[in-house]
Amino acid sequence: MFDRFVKTRSPEGTTGPRSFGIGLSLVREIITAAGGSVGVERSGPRGTVMKITLPLALAQP
Repeated sequence: MFDRFVKTRSPEGTTGPRSFGIGLSLVREIITAAGGSVGVERSGPRGTVMKITLPLALAQP
């Protein structure tokens, strides 16, 4: 899901290939560059929930 230009077969009952493009791969690159992480928390028929964790930024004096 986080790889660039991934294409898979469509789920049963749908037509055409599914593609994920580059969006999630860019999200992962940005989040990990900031010291965080991103992943799939859950996925089902109503959609997918992503979990993004970022480190706490402390105020500079």
